[in-house]
Amino acid sequence: MNKIYYFFMKKAIIYLSVFLTGLCLNTSCESDEVEVEIKPANISIEAINTTEHTTTVNFNQVEGVLSYDMEYGLKNQELKYEVSIDAGKNLTYNLKELKADCNYTVKIIAKNTGGANIGEGTLDFKTNEVPEKIVGTWENECSGQIVVYHFNNDGFGTYKYHEQPEKVIMWSATSEGSDQLSSSYRLTITTYSKGIGSTSSTETVDCKISFGKFIIFKDTSYLKK
Repeated sequence: MNKIYYFFMKKAIIYLSVFLTGLCLNTSCESDEVEVEIKPANISIEAINTTEHTTTVNFNQVEGVLSYDMEYGLKNQELKYEVSIDAGKNLTYNLKELKADCNYTVKIIAKNTGGANIGEGTLDFKTNEVPEKIVGTWENECSGQIVVYHFNNDGFGTYKYHEQPEKVIMWSATSEGSDQLSSSYRLTITTYSKGIGSTSSTETVDCKISFGKFIIFKDTSYLKK
C-alpha cells in the first residue's frame, strides 16, 4: 500500500513541477527587465575666428570620456579623420588650409575607455571669400623672365617663375581701400615646396589693381591678366 501511495505521489509531484515550470516560462516568471538603448550625449560645437583658410573649433566636455575624435570635410562629402584629443586637455582645435568660400562640416565623437561612442555632435560652417578682382591668371615678362600667378577662387593656385618648377600657393587678401581707378589690398601668399601640407614660406605684401595691372609694391613689379 505504501509503495503504491509513494508511486502516485511521486508522479503527482513531477506533473506539478512540469506545470509550474511551463507557467513560469510563459506568464508570471517572465523577466521585467527591458534593455534600454543609451543614446550618445550631444556635444555642442562652435567655429570661431573663421577666415578664408582657417577656423577655431571649440566643444564641450562629456563625462566618462577618454578621448575625442575629430572628423571634417566639405559639406555633404565624406568626412576624414583629423585628430584625437585626450580628455582633460583644452577642447579647442585649429583647422587649417581650408578652401575659401566653401561649406564645411566638422564632427566630434567622444569615446570611453572601451572605445564606445558616448557622445557626438556636428557643425556646419563656411569660410570667407577671397576678393573677386584678384581671381584669375596674372603674368609678366621682363628681360625674358616670365612670372605667372594663378589665383583661384578657393584661395589656392600656382606660381611659376621662368623655368623653375611650378609651385602650389595658398592666398588671401584684405582690402585696403578702393576708388574709381584702383583697389588696394594686403596680399598674403603661402608657397609650398611640394604641395599642400608640405614645408612652406609665407609672405605678406601690399598690392594694387589699377587699369588692368596688378602692382606689387614690394619690388615695384606688376602683373597683368
